[in-house]
Amino acid sequence: AKDQVLVIRESRGQFTNWKLPGGLASLGEDFGEAATREVLEETGVHCRFQSILTLRHQHNLQFGRSDIYLIVAMEALSTELRPDDYEVQEARWMDIDQLADSTPHPMLQRALEVYQGQGSALVEETHPSVIPSRPPYLLYHAPGAEDPPQNS
Repeated sequence: AKDQVLVIRESRGQFTNWKLPGGLASLGEDFGEAATREVLEETGVHCRFQSILTLRHQHNLQFGRSDIYLIVAMEALSTELRPDDYEVQEARWMDIDQLADSTPHPMLQRALEVYQGQGSALVEETHPSVIPSRPPYLLYHAPGAEDPPQNS
């Protein structure tokens, strides 16, 4: 449902609050592919990428590396929960307002606001490279007048 979000509690780690499913992208994996795979692996829910709600870029993290972290909107294609026993202690569908009231994280707060229409998410388009020998690329941008409505 549009007014609910899929959340998990991790089995391990320091974060004990409810959080969104997610993880690291594999080499060569696009944002949407990584998010779709992680949600399926952690919760058993099939979904489709819709848009980027928020993005964080931070430097000097693990192994001195930079990190890009995204919160994305997904369309659920199934609803039955089958959490991964190793990574996930519990998975559930939660009302967006309940998650917004319970999370202290400013990035998640902002993502929920954008999802509920208080800002613009970034939509994805595939474009051919301007260099003939290179593969197409994904462009993420705020929607224009000709783009389909977000989160429909």
